[in-house]
Amino acid sequence: MKNVHIALVGDQTTPILTVFRELGGDELVLVHSADTSARAHFIIDEVLRMPGHDYTPCSAECVDAYDLDDIFTLFDRLANEDYADCHLIVNISGGTKQWAICAYDVFAQAGADIYYIDKTRDLWSLTEKRKVAESVEWYQPSLLCHDCVRFSDFTPEDDQMANVIEEIYTRYQDDYRSLANNSGFPSTLPPLRMIWEKESTESPSFVKWNKESNSFDLDIAVSDSDVVSYSLSSPHICNLFLNYGWFEYKVAKLVSKWPLATDITLQNKFSSSNDFDRPDFEIDIMFKAEGRNFCIEVKTSCGKPSALRNFKTSGRHQSIGGDGNVLLFVSLSRVFGTTRAVCEDHNLPYFAFNDYSAQELEAAFFAFLESHLRS
Repeated sequence: MKNVHIALVGDQTTPILTVFRELGGDELVLVHSADTSARAHFIIDEVLRMPGHDYTPCSAECVDAYDLDDIFTLFDRLANEDYADCHLIVNISGGTKQWAICAYDVFAQAGADIYYIDKTRDLWSLTEKRKVAESVEWYQPSLLCHDCVRFSDFTPEDDQMANVIEEIYTRYQDDYRSLANNSGFPSTLPPLRMIWEKESTESPSFVKWNKESNSFDLDIAVSDSDVVSYSLSSPHICNLFLNYGWFEYKVAKLVSKWPLATDITLQNKFSSSNDFDRPDFEIDIMFKAEGRNFCIEVKTSCGKPSALRNFKTSGRHQSIGGDGNVLLFVSLSRVFGTTRAVCEDHNLPYFAFNDYSAQELEAAFFAFLESHLRS
């Protein structure tokens, strides 16, 4: 007899994925509303990534969130028509309270096994009225990116340009800060517009981006009569030049040397809403180590306290792993003052490159990562 797993989809995807991982099923049916459609499809994508479920049939049924007639009709069809000759496993951890009540009423009469996982991660069989598992480990979704750059895709030319941009930042920090801010920068220019230009707010310095050649030309005014020019071009030059991307690359490069790090990605954009085509937040660097997801916020200076608070919230979002993620803050300059207080208040570990010499940096950084992998 085929085992069909039916789950009600609400705001959180983790309880659905966790129970499916624990109980399995030969087929998955998700019940969702219009508001949770994206979450349902996210769950399906995750299930198909689970070991042994590459080809598990998955489907999604949309129902009016508050129309009891619609809800009862759907549940009755699933229990007594579509899957009448199957063994039903029903997870009522998600959805609305009305859905859970209706599901229990309909599926219990059809002889289904009904389950619920609570906030303490205890899994209950409501059919047998007993706890079947305690403190179940929450399922950690794989890193579902809307957009990201894989560290492995960077080239030797990118590495060379990162060093040049670091030199520009070091020598002409105010001009770089003004020119490399991507405010107004078009990620995709219309076909007839091939050039984007911007002047520094600090001086007559100037930057021009050419879409066709994917290159930046910089004129840095070092005095009234002296200009230093740079031509920057590489496959990922936009990722490196704009918004301090060169330092994100430098941190990711150091991460790549840590033997435990895998799947390193930069500039990861995610959606926490119903529209996965429009990312809501960005995690600068993500990677995995021994099954744990690491999220790193990267700044050249201490950064705004609000940015660190937002990072702490984003890094804990259920769609990218929730409380199981390791969150870290890495800065080029020393961490002090308000920024340090915010990190300590929010239990956000921090590491500053400038606290160490070039000879000490790698060993110190690896020890930092290791200590928080085990925490």
